[in-house]
Amino acid sequence: MTAARLRAAARRHRMLLLILGGHLLLGAAYGLRLPLFESPDEPGHYLYVRYLQAYRRLPVQTEVFEAPRAHHPPLYYALGALLAAPVDIPGSPDAIAMQPNPKFGYEQGAPGNDNKAVFVHNGPEEQWPYRGQALAVHLLRLLSLAFAALGVAATYAAAWRLRPGDAAFAGLAAGLVAFNPMVLYMSGLVNNDTSALASGALVVWLAGRVWPGLPRSRGGEWGWPLMGVALGLGLLLKSSALVLVVPVGLALVAGVQAEPRAWARHAARALAVFAPTLAIGGWWYLRNLRLYGDFTGNTAVAIVSGRVPAAERWVDLPRKVSWLLQGLYGCGPVGPLSLCLPRPIYLTAAALALVGLIGLVAAVRRARPAPRQALLQLWLMHALTALATTGAVVVYALSYQNTWGGRFFFPAFLSLAVLLAAGWLAWCRRAGQCRSRVAAALVLLNLGVGVYALVGQVLPRYGPPPTATPLALSRAAPLEARLGEAAEVVGYRLDRQTVGAGEVLAVTVYWRPLAATPIPYTVFIHVFSPAHGSLAQRDTYPGLGVYPTTGWKPGRVFADTYRLKLLENATAPDEAYIVLGLYDEATGERLPAHGADAVPEESWVAFGHVTVR
Repeated sequence: MTAARLRAAARRHRMLLLILGGHLLLGAAYGLRLPLFESPDEPGHYLYVRYLQAYRRLPVQTEVFEAPRAHHPPLYYALGALLAAPVDIPGSPDAIAMQPNPKFGYEQGAPGNDNKAVFVHNGPEEQWPYRGQALAVHLLRLLSLAFAALGVAATYAAAWRLRPGDAAFAGLAAGLVAFNPMVLYMSGLVNNDTSALASGALVVWLAGRVWPGLPRSRGGEWGWPLMGVALGLGLLLKSSALVLVVPVGLALVAGVQAEPRAWARHAARALAVFAPTLAIGGWWYLRNLRLYGDFTGNTAVAIVSGRVPAAERWVDLPRKVSWLLQGLYGCGPVGPLSLCLPRPIYLTAAALALVGLIGLVAAVRRARPAPRQALLQLWLMHALTALATTGAVVVYALSYQNTWGGRFFFPAFLSLAVLLAAGWLAWCRRAGQCRSRVAAALVLLNLGVGVYALVGQVLPRYGPPPTATPLALSRAAPLEARLGEAAEVVGYRLDRQTVGAGEVLAVTVYWRPLAATPIPYTVFIHVFSPAHGSLAQRDTYPGLGVYPTTGWKPGRVFADTYRLKLLENATAPDEAYIVLGLYDEATGERLPAHGADAVPEESWVAFGHVTVR
């Protein structure tokens, strides 16, 4: 292709270039800011890569949760092992070299984000310049991002195939995938889900390219074996690619309908598709049958997560379906998930999806069956792919524990995106500015949610606590206390002066670190009554578990908020105050406290006044 043709193509598809650039930048930001191994599955996926590097053979699924997720096909992990091969990773390949958070564990719905980090973060081992384990993880996350970007590009191409020259439609479909918070979140993790997104998008796009009755590009018949290769690779990336047999089969059926007597051609096409599919991916499913007794490997899933008892299969179904639908846009039912958006965002997304579906139904009713029958069949292929994926996801979730995840829809995200995009643009009865404006508005809205999910959700939950501003310090009650050689406590703020039994008191403490410590000290903070002792207590690392004293920056004053839930049987009325200190988790020894607001004999700082109702 000449330079002039390249420039013309870039101008024609500038929407794709802008969306892809934004996706790569935002996805990379997710990968840089998501803490290592806080996704429920990232440790097992990373250990799979390490197993391949260390032992050069495939692992077998065991009941050990913190072990390679060996029931997954190996291609993603083999590519990751090659990518991270130059990195020198000290320690055992069978374990995560991170310090566990000894205070991890929280009650669902508990106030704040206290102790929801499985590991301690923001220490020197995670900071730039990356090395060892951290460097390997970030390289593997780039692999996930590359697969997600491939899925975005294939979505744009498939939409362009449906409506050639319609940049608004293709851009909207690609933008829905590119800036979906769940796609961005998974593109920033070591996980094979984005590879399922990519393989699903490639297979569905190729099915559109070879669809009988539509104009084909040069060498169109070669699309059939290419689709077989894409399907075979997809089956080696994630078993959810099995659902992609639906669009492939529909393409073959459409060929039979178009040429009912050309059986030799149909047989050749089927062979061209399924021969490379079986040659590339078939061996894995035979291995599953030999090891676990079923070709899908779902029996191996039951080993690590367990089956759903028949009596519990339909229990609390509305809430589970809600998890599933929210998971399409960035949430899930299990684990210390760092990405669950506020309820109004999900309600808005549901309302917009409903508007799109209504528009889609109206567009179908207006469509003429002839002479565009092949094109309508292609649209039907997208609808059936989405429905088949939905059925597979629901059956899977009803069968195995903790599997109500929206990310399992990734193989059909292309089809969902083009259907919704068509429905929204159907409200514009005339081509022109309406379509461009609707597409741009929805893409920007999706982009805004993707940015907010990172800045408003991930960073506050797992980033270091915020630096205290001069204005915040001026509004805080001053304190004068020093805890060993580690830190000074320079101020505090209570969200209320009166609190009832069972209620939550938020206490913000302003720390000035003096030095990073050789061991991580634990914060203890109590609502303390001289008459009745401790009425509420929270023990955590600074930063609610993610900013250990080993990673403190001397001189950086930061605000740390602790939410203390009073005992349900706290005696009232009562007068209490706050006590605070640092101690060594291993020995229980407290750092000495000095200063005007310290109580040296107790090695704590005492401040504030609280009335218990």
